[in-house]
Amino acid sequence: MKNYNIKNYKKKISIYLNYIFILYAGTFVINPSLGREFFYILTVLWLIEGHIKTKFILIYKQKVLIFYTLMIIFFLLSLSLSNNFDNGYWSSKYTNGFKYLEKEKYFFIAFYLSTSLKQDYYKYVALSFFSQVLFVSIYSICIHLQIFTGDKYSSITDPVVFLDHTHFSILLATGLIFSIYIFLKEEKILLKVLTLIVFSIIFTSLMLIAGRLGQLSFFVSLIFISGYYFYKKNRQKYFFISLAVLCFSILLIFNLSTTFRNRSLEGINNIQEVIKKKDYNSSWGVRIGLDILSYDYLTSDTKRFIFGAGMGDAKINIYNFAKKFEQNKLFLLKWEHVHNQFFQTWINGSIFGLISFLLLLYTFYRIKVSFKEKILIIGLLCIFIIDSIGNLIFHRLISIELFGFVIGYCLSLENFKKSN
Repeated sequence: MKNYNIKNYKKKISIYLNYIFILYAGTFVINPSLGREFFYILTVLWLIEGHIKTKFILIYKQKVLIFYTLMIIFFLLSLSLSNNFDNGYWSSKYTNGFKYLEKEKYFFIAFYLSTSLKQDYYKYVALSFFSQVLFVSIYSICIHLQIFTGDKYSSITDPVVFLDHTHFSILLATGLIFSIYIFLKEEKILLKVLTLIVFSIIFTSLMLIAGRLGQLSFFVSLIFISGYYFYKKNRQKYFFISLAVLCFSILLIFNLSTTFRNRSLEGINNIQEVIKKKDYNSSWGVRIGLDILSYDYLTSDTKRFIFGAGMGDAKINIYNFAKKFEQNKLFLLKWEHVHNQFFQTWINGSIFGLISFLLLLYTFYRIKVSFKEKILIIGLLCIFIIDSIGNLIFHRLISIELFGFVIGYCLSLENFKKSN
């Protein structure tokens, strides 16, 4: 009788846990404080749910989260071995590197989802996240149409809300990939039509804002998704047709969207200024310059190649190194990070940290799921790789939460396939 009561109690805990997953998926962007309250509730329920040994065995078998953990361990080792703890790449609101790394705990949503999300609830979790992205997209369009006023990030020509345009665009691109997945997954015509309508709203919002990184990552994702889809369907010729349609669509958007056209031309001009004048004082120029600077530093000697810059000393070490170069490279040093997750991981966590991050991405791609789920994973992987080239995914809280949510959700899909 006692065993029955314990089993029944843990079953109820599991149900409550999955309800909170749904609430978390719909709030962590539009109400970060509430989303983090749900995160702490999830932590408690996940521990009470029990089966800790079984959960860690599952995490070990899936490998993805093991490589994330290794990457964080290398960050901590690098920081501990640094001469200082407060000369690294983070904003002034963090007093030292340990405070900066503390926010990585929010990535643990991936651990909770991957081990405790049940098959009866996974659709509702996806729809909850999808609804959140739809809400911010409608809000964004209303700001552009001057129906609503925005927040500190917003303007009529850049109608973002809650986030800066880079992170907002990545969120929208992620939502669009989820909409493609839901469209392929659903069998009812009405739901497919509704999904297409929602896709159109989110896509419109993405094209109205100035976030080029999200726009680029979405278009690249479409190319890889189309290639995979038609290859698996043995209809390779349709891939080139879809590629032509995509190119035509981009040209059409270029002519219709003033923001998209201006930002695209600005990006091209940034690159030309770097090539012709070695001028890095621009949005894309700073990214190119920081990549060059990071590469030069890391390959300048064997110790730096292996151990990076030391997480606690990284910014001052690279500053001293950069002083040997032309003056406009010093402009690059005002940034909180090097605008590239691959180089930043190498700088902060050594070559071993970088290898761990690369293996994280590789094992994420290798998740064993069905055809439609694989399309979701390929699309999301493309977004996060592009984002990692031009930005950081382990720097801002929203990026950590979004990346953790996506990885945890996709790992749970692998569990469902195995159980079926």
